[in-house]
Amino acid sequence: LKLGASTRSYEVRVNLRSQIEELERQQRDLMREVQSIDQDAADPVQAAKRLAKEEATCFVGGLEYDTEKADLLGLFQDCGHVEEVRFPGQQEVGGKAVKGIAFVVFDSAMAARRACGLSGEMFKGRKLKVAPAGERSKGKGDGKGKGKTENRDDDARGGSRQFLRDMLDGKWERGVALPSLSPER
Repeated sequence: LKLGASTRSYEVRVNLRSQIEELERQQRDLMREVQSIDQDAADPVQAAKRLAKEEATCFVGGLEYDTEKADLLGLFQDCGHVEEVRFPGQQEVGGKAVKGIAFVVFDSAMAARRACGLSGEMFKGRKLKVAPAGERSKGKGDGKGKGKTENRDDDARGGSRQFLRDMLDGKWERGVALPSLSPER
């Protein structure tokens, strides 16, 4: 790639691996959704029951680690009938919120909505988060465990990667002053 009358030549390499991985992840998600739709079309009664159960399920976070099923039954008694309480990771401990979270299944979606009204309330000295289980809040990261660093691809060459990004974005065509890549003498 040559820029104007410059005697410098630049080699541009584009790494599409992360974009390909993201597209493959999206494809897997879409395929799961297609399979779910196919299953729902094959048995609409079962699909309606599953959907009703999903709408009646709440995520409860911020629990004490020794919270038991009876504690949650008491907490949600005014909201409606609780059909099931699940504690992820309880296999080893036996019925306690070892991760500080639980899923509560009510008999109706209305009871679940009433339970969501308890979000932010104090329970056993801790502030609860109660939300419909189907809603997953997206965290701040991209799920790849790389910490909080904004630009991981910055390196010792300083602005060279930014220069390439600007060049690929077309900024060099609009006459934007770009940093020099020549080593300082």
